[in-house]
Amino acid sequence: MKKKNKTPLVSVIINTHNGEKYIKDAINSVLNQTFTNYELIIWDNASTDNTQKLLQSYFKNKIKYFYSEKKTTLGIARNKAISHALGDYITFIDDDDIWLPQKLELQLNKAIKDNCDIIYSNSIFFDSSGDLKKLYKNKKQPEGNLFKFLLINYHLSFETIMIRRNILNSLDSHFDKRFEVIEEFDLLIRLSHKFKFGYIPKVLAKWRVRSNSVTWKKSRRIAIEKKLFYHKIKSLYPNIELDILDFKKAVDKSITLSCFWYSIANNNKKRARRALLAFIYKHKFDKKIIIGYFITLLPFNIKRLIFWLQTGSLQWK
Repeated sequence: MKKKNKTPLVSVIINTHNGEKYIKDAINSVLNQTFTNYELIIWDNASTDNTQKLLQSYFKNKIKYFYSEKKTTLGIARNKAISHALGDYITFIDDDDIWLPQKLELQLNKAIKDNCDIIYSNSIFFDSSGDLKKLYKNKKQPEGNLFKFLLINYHLSFETIMIRRNILNSLDSHFDKRFEVIEEFDLLIRLSHKFKFGYIPKVLAKWRVRSNSVTWKKSRRIAIEKKLFYHKIKSLYPNIELDILDFKKAVDKSITLSCFWYSIANNNKKRARRALLAFIYKHKFDKKIIIGYFITLLPFNIKRLIFWLQTGSLQWK
């Protein structure tokens, strides 16, 4: 007599810090999933607002809630949450993002059918005015072994990711505890060195655009962490079969754009131009960098313009 295949358990993790404004939307989008064999773990990174009270009032019997008395980096907080996960697959949703109802079902089917280790999908940027734009304009996105591709052209959005648990356990460490802003980028690059990606050409998640998000307010921190990441990758993979100049250019470009965003957010166009010019002198022509430089020459405050070009949103505060 054949044994029935056991339905996999999916661990859904939400990391939050003072997330009371939007976290109910995130949780409800998980509770509304068509696939129901999941556990919902919430790691509260020392919130000082009403997050804890809200969660215990509305979702007491539907979540596994853990409160940290001490605020840590997001890398450490994500690792703490993973330590409580029992699932065969792990997936993350930030406290202000939203999933579409078939997210878990379609990704799990893809993982099993095509023997994928990491599955991602399309996503939509949105704000209080509604949907803004899709993450990927083209239906076709790369699959398979993406290590070299992602080092140069990283394009993933973490709210769309599902990861097979056993490949996480194969790493020496999960999220790098030093990282507050690029912890997910670092993890997925390391996973891509050995494991297979699969893509679902559908919108399965929505990423909330906020002008006070980490991406915009901590762009200077991104530059610092990307430098650490560059040296980490060279150390982990000394025999990497990749044009090191292309890799260095990609990292330099990311650092340059982070410095650019930080300068623009602080109304310092001169500093933004200096960052872009340094890249141009070093690496010559790059379309995005050149466009950024000429935008800084416009005779008005370009903060809203840059935010709109990146996200499609006009709601910069």
